[in-house]
Parts: sequence; structure tokens; C-alpha cells
Amino acid sequence: MARRTAFRRCSRPATGLAVAALATSLSMGGTAREAHAAPSGERWQELAWVYASPLLLAVPLAQRDFFELRATWQWSIGGGYMLQPTDHFWVMPGGSFEHMILNPSTAAGGGHVFRIQPEARIGGGWDRMFIYGLAGLGPSITTIKITPTGEETTFRRTDGGFNLQIGAGALFHVWDALSVGGELDADLSWSRNSSCNDNCGYAIHTLGIKAVVGYQF
Repeated sequence: MARRTAFRRCSRPATGLAVAALATSLSMGGTAREAHAAPSGERWQELAWVYASPLLLAVPLAQRDFFELRATWQWSIGGGYMLQPTDHFWVMPGGSFEHMILNPSTAAGGGHVFRIQPEARIGGGWDRMFIYGLAGLGPSITTIKITPTGEETTFRRTDGGFNLQIGAGALFHVWDALSVGGELDADLSWSRNSSCNDNCGYAIHTLGIKAVVGYQF
């Protein structure tokens, strides 16, 4: 009887020590997992996002019924909202404003193309990295003041049209809510010649190489 009592007295502290050791092990495992994950302020979250693209090279792909163009530059601003339906499938609907300089190679003068378009970035991500495809569609306005080489006539007009944007990109959170990245996209623009009485138009297709700086809030 004395032996049983002694065993019971000894088994209770041993059981308590085992439970405490198990709890400590689980706590340390959770801490280790948290240490490997990026801090909440340094990874993509379901928040609003704004961006600016001050550096963009636009390379002509094709023109139809328009002056030959040289490579030029454009800039853009925009934003969206990050949605994360799953851990690694992310969607960012939003919109942008773009301004491209027209730089004709066979005429004097130039022009501008303005685009305002809804757009969406759809892809995959983890912690700080977001890799995606890009698509946008919206109206465009083209203004020109061009004098063809060897002619005295200067074309001045403002034309309306629309633009289809297709591309891909990647963004990386570098610090706090700041992100940097790049995009490669094709802008396919069709416009109507406002000085033409018939149903005549033209197309300007360019390839854009874009640097992007963004911020989540």
C-alpha cells in the first residue's frame, strides 16, 4: 500500500512536467514558423495599392494608315485593390492613366496619346512576391500636329478611339508597404480620323517596357 501511494505521488509531477515540455515545444515551433514568414507590414495584404511608372520605353510594333514612328517614352499612374481568394492565387482589379509621346520618323512635329482604362492583374504570389498577367481596355485620345517631310500641309486634329492592353509583370515588396517591379505589355490602339467624312481610321501598336513603384495602404 505504501508503494502504491508513493508511485501516485511521483507520477503526478512527472505528468505535469511532460505536459509543460509539450506546450513549450509547440510554442517554439510556432515561433520558428513565424520567424520564417515576412512581417505583416512587409508582405502583400488585402489592401489598396497605388503606383507610378515614371520610366517606360514604348517601341512601335505596327502602324496602319499612320505616320512611321520612332521609339518613344510614356508614363503612367494608377492603382487597384489586392484580393487574395487563396494563399497563392491573387487578383488586383484597378485602373490607370497613361500618356505616350508620338515621335514620327518621316515628318516634323509630333503628338500625344492619352489612355484611361480599367485593368486587372491576375496571378500568383507568396509573402513579398507577386507575378501576374495584365489586361486592360478603355478609351484613348490622340492629338497630333504633324507636317510630313517635303510638304507644307500641317495636320492638326484630335481623334478618339480605344486601347487594348495585354502584358505581364512582377512586383516585390522591398520595405514596409513599398513595392517595386517591372511590366512588359502591348498597347493596341485603334482611332478614328476626325477629319475624314467616311468611316476611316488608323492603328498604333506599341510594346511598353515599364518600371513600377507602388505602395499599399
